[in-house]
Amino acid sequence: MSPFTLHLPPSEGFFFALDAVLRIEGQAHVAQLLAGAEYSLHGSESQISSPHGYFRATISIAVARTERLLFGDEIQAEIRRVANQIMPATAGYRVTEIQFHFPGSRALEERFTQFIAQVNELRGSGEDIRLRIGRARDLVQATCETILRERNPALVIGHDCSIPRLLQETQRVLTLVPATLCSASQAATGKILEKLTSLAQNLWEIDLEVRRAENAVWAATILVMYLVDAHRPAARGNRWLRTSVS
Repeated sequence: MSPFTLHLPPSEGFFFALDAVLRIEGQAHVAQLLAGAEYSLHGSESQISSPHGYFRATISIAVARTERLLFGDEIQAEIRRVANQIMPATAGYRVTEIQFHFPGSRALEERFTQFIAQVNELRGSGEDIRLRIGRARDLVQATCETILRERNPALVIGHDCSIPRLLQETQRVLTLVPATLCSASQAATGKILEKLTSLAQNLWEIDLEVRRAENAVWAATILVMYLVDAHRPAARGNRWLRTSVS
């Protein structure tokens, strides 16, 4: 008869304890990374080669693609260590793996894949700059509107809502500058984003000269990439204060 119950603890309580222990042990930076993610705990029928006969468990974390890079080997090892520290001994599981995935429905994933494809087309296109300006405008607008509607399906976007307003609102709901960066890096990243946004907004100027137009198109493609990567459905909820944008 197995000495284990083979019942994983409830995810909500387990990850609450994981967060608390990480902070108590001086690993608040690791807890902060998890604070902005969606996660779940899964067991398997695969046993670990050990005298105890534990079964393997996996922590699944949903994060933005840009933040996946923050979860290095040492961070993952620390999460596994604390997770196994708080795992009930009678459960019969040991966390051996952390898996990452990027949330969003298939339709949305396809939409964002199309945005990235359009970015690549714009960068490699030899077509007239006026056509590229129009395509870049449409790309920025579609990206902002898609992200805003995904974050808050009840949001109403006015027909006369300006692109600068859309960009402002989109950046408001996204974590564009990770809190894990040092203050100097946060300031530098913020300035880069401000410059990109300013350059991209030149697309809506009348009689834009060719060199500035080229810079504006490139800035728009970089900005779109950044917005798409920073988009994270897990951030829905209490960040929403508005029901309309115009």
